[in-house]
Amino acid sequence: MASDIKLRLEEFPLRIGLIVTGLILFDFATKLTERGQPIVHPASIGLSFAAWMAGVALVILAVAPRPNSKWSWLVLLSLIFVQLGHVYIYTLNFTPLTTEHPDNVAIAEFAVQALRNGHNPYSWNFSDIQRVFNDRVSVTPFLDGTIQNRVTYPALQLLILYGFDLLGIQQAEVLAIGFQILLFVLLFVGTPPKLRAIVLLPLFILIDFVFLSLAGIQDVVWSALLVALIMLWKRPVWRALLFGLACSFRQQPWLVAPFILIYLWHEGGTTAERRQRIAVFSGISLGVFLVVNLPFIIWEPRAWWLGAFEPIYARFDLVGLGLALISEYGLAPFPREFYPCLQIASLLIMLAIHWRHPKAVGNAFWVFPAIFFWLYYRSLVNYWIYWIPPLLLVVSRHFGSLQEIGVPLGKGRARAKGTAAFAGGILVAILALGSAFILQQSPIEISSSLPFETIVYSDQLVNRLRVTVTNSSGKVLAPRFAFQRDFLRTIPWEIETGPESLAQGQTGEYVISTQNPIKSIPAREGGQIVVTDAGGDYSLRAILDVPPDPSLANPDLIANPTYSYWRAGGNAPRGWELRSEGGNLTVAQIESIDGVDALTLRVANSADSNSPPVAKLSQTVSFPDSFTISVYPTTRSADPTEYAYGLELNDGDRRLWILFGDSDDLGMLGEDFAYIFIRSPLNTWSERNIKLRDFYLLFGWPLPEFSQRISSGL
Repeated sequence: MASDIKLRLEEFPLRIGLIVTGLILFDFATKLTERGQPIVHPASIGLSFAAWMAGVALVILAVAPRPNSKWSWLVLLSLIFVQLGHVYIYTLNFTPLTTEHPDNVAIAEFAVQALRNGHNPYSWNFSDIQRVFNDRVSVTPFLDGTIQNRVTYPALQLLILYGFDLLGIQQAEVLAIGFQILLFVLLFVGTPPKLRAIVLLPLFILIDFVFLSLAGIQDVVWSALLVALIMLWKRPVWRALLFGLACSFRQQPWLVAPFILIYLWHEGGTTAERRQRIAVFSGISLGVFLVVNLPFIIWEPRAWWLGAFEPIYARFDLVGLGLALISEYGLAPFPREFYPCLQIASLLIMLAIHWRHPKAVGNAFWVFPAIFFWLYYRSLVNYWIYWIPPLLLVVSRHFGSLQEIGVPLGKGRARAKGTAAFAGGILVAILALGSAFILQQSPIEISSSLPFETIVYSDQLVNRLRVTVTNSSGKVLAPRFAFQRDFLRTIPWEIETGPESLAQGQTGEYVISTQNPIKSIPAREGGQIVVTDAGGDYSLRAILDVPPDPSLANPDLIANPTYSYWRAGGNAPRGWELRSEGGNLTVAQIESIDGVDALTLRVANSADSNSPPVAKLSQTVSFPDSFTISVYPTTRSADPTEYAYGLELNDGDRRLWILFGDSDDLGMLGEDFAYIFIRSPLNTWSERNIKLRDFYLLFGWPLPEFSQRISSGL
């Protein structure tokens, strides 16, 4: 019985891998019918059936009495099929005007063309990539409003794409997808057979990992090279060669270099052997890097330096999915300068821990660069997600474990206390620096003035705002404005009117806008307007919240209840109808009344009209049991037939006037036509709750019958 139980436990990873892969195939089968355009492309139906049947087969194999370990290869083949299937769906749905492309992909393809025509790609300005590619290139803006416009990576990617171009392949996505599949194969083959069925599953749980390559994100190349390095760790020349290639492709692998050197030192041997091991690794890696990059360095050293090191010095906006989110969305006033301090502090702590406690760290050092980039002020997902494949491999195989080769832990508790004291001192300094930033008041203030102008483009979109910026700092502020919302990087808006700069203590009125619906603010979701300094001072930053309008997502709510959203050139807030009676002219507008933005209705008597001026702002709503309104009555109680300030509710059978002022009167103005005053202070704002159901009961009226109406096509 004991041996039988052990055998079943060994089968567990294979069974789990087969079942989960079957579920991934089932999900992919639905994706083929949803996005595979089966009417136009019947092949999508066949692929969907194939995916479904393959999923069923894997689930059946998973419950077999004695599964064969070779069945794990079915997991690899199935997942490659899913990845290629997503390429197929992406290709079917690709159009130049609806598919967004990262700017680094467009720049890379553009750079190949520059190289073909004899120009140095590192010195070329790629600011016109959107015009050249005639599609939706997601540009990366600087604080001054310009966009990233140079090659910003080492030269290996450029050379590979140049080789592809000579073969007639001009899409950078081919490189990413090819290395994605190569990564799957390497990770699978490099994992011990008992764990192969599950090693790839985390990459398919991370949906971004599967789809990033479809967008042409190239980081999978260096990730695959590092996986190959781990597989060939016991071969010094190959591991150094692969590391040099990885560093020649992107800057991210540079961060793991000191940890690899520490690991090599602690692998054991005499001091001479350790030095030789490190010298071989460093010499070959550096040599490969120079072979790849030296031609461009010689061609124009300054241009190559500015490109390869732009992530360090460039003035990008705060953006990403790491710790910088708290600054990006205004939760903490940390400027960009705080995050490099965090990164350096974390790097020092991780190096100390790895150097002093190599046995305890083991192969976990592969996660250290991911932590470093998570603390980066531009912690884009591709900066740290591609460290997961190397981690999966070292976890599955425990390659070159220092515990196995007998490296001691050190001097026990004394060494641990020393490391803790060192780390604690750095953390205290970082906490003090962070506290100092938090205690500082923002030197920039931004506020908005109603109304928010909107356009309709499948949704209500805010595309024009009036904002006020006050500069309380001791520096000159050159304002730049951008829009951001959840998981969307900042998108610059244009300045229509307003001063170019604000001196100390100066306030400026600005009108900002965008003509692109993609860059507009969805009114139902809201967003933020960010003001930054074109001069690159990250402490001069402020955020304005544009609140969402929940009524746009709920047809039972009063639409646009704050009157905030107006159509450009419209005479009333969106969702409302302005009406006047008696041939009078009525103007609705937003004005400041006692410091509160309020809706006002101004009525002018027509010269040939003997009727009293009447102005109404109306909409049809679901019968509300109760609601709240802010009012500002200015006239004492009077005959409501002569003066009426308040609300009219008309259900088709009955009319009710709810009036505000210095009165408690109520009565009838006609059959099924009543009025009631709600006492409210004059010449000041007050909030009043309207309990409409109670008013109907007061006058003995039945509630309106249920009825059907149409809202947003429903």
